[in-house]
Amino acid sequence: MLFRTHFVFAFLFGLVSYSYFNLNPYLFVFIVVLCASLIDIDEPKSKIGSKLFFLSYPLKFLFGHRKLLHSLFVWGLIGFVLSLFTRYWIPCLIGFFSHLFLDGLTKEGVNIYPFNFRVNGFLRTGGIIEFGLFVFLLVFNLFFIWKYLL
Repeated sequence: MLFRTHFVFAFLFGLVSYSYFNLNPYLFVFIVVLCASLIDIDEPKSKIGSKLFFLSYPLKFLFGHRKLLHSLFVWGLIGFVLSLFTRYWIPCLIGFFSHLFLDGLTKEGVNIYPFNFRVNGFLRTGGIIEFGLFVFLLVFNLFFIWKYLL
């Protein structure tokens, strides 16, 4: 999936889920979107990877794209460490899972490490169906904001 689709999907997840936690809603949604975006730092051609190329090239060289950073173990460990210091580990994991879910809908799919399990979908990254999904999610976000937050 492209950055924009991950962004609007994570934003929607943040909007829908922040009210269940006693945390700052703006920071909550920001962290959900940030963590959903950071996962693709291991791809230098991604939006975040191109900005943080000094991290993305070594990560891709060492681990490959959709490998280490798409790992349940790694994000479970990150979530555990963050939980020792802050309650904002929850939106971080929500962002991570929103990213994995969308990547699982693509033809490229995603390996669910450390398990020997692969999830593949039918969407072509950057294709017309993904664009339709992006537009739908964007409109749904705007509706949700208008209906429930304004």
